[in-house]
Amino acid sequence: MISHNHATQPKKVYKADRSDKLWLPQHLDAFRAVADEPLRLALELALWTGKRQGDLLALEWGAYKDGRLSFRQGKRKRKIDMPVEASLKALLDALPIKAATIMTTSAGQPWGKINF
Repeated sequence: MISHNHATQPKKVYKADRSDKLWLPQHLDAFRAVADEPLRLALELALWTGKRQGDLLALEWGAYKDGRLSFRQGKRKRKIDMPVEASLKALLDALPIKAATIMTTSAGQPWGKINF
């Protein structure tokens, strides 16, 4: 018999302080002021959808309709149907359709994972 079973009360093995990774409103405003259109779109899509990089890069124009985004997630294959926030909607509506995917470079080419 053992006097203490360490598996019953495991200690935390990972500790991290990510407070320096937060983007505060003034950081967002500063980025929006200097970023070009494709980077602003990437920021807004990430902020308002909370989706992974792969899902954002694969997002096609067919997924955006009547102020909603409807698509299937890449990782778990779940169907997502969400309203688009007003500022993101205005940004999407102002964009010309240059390619099949929403996220494109300044030259109109789809972003690659390595470039993004």
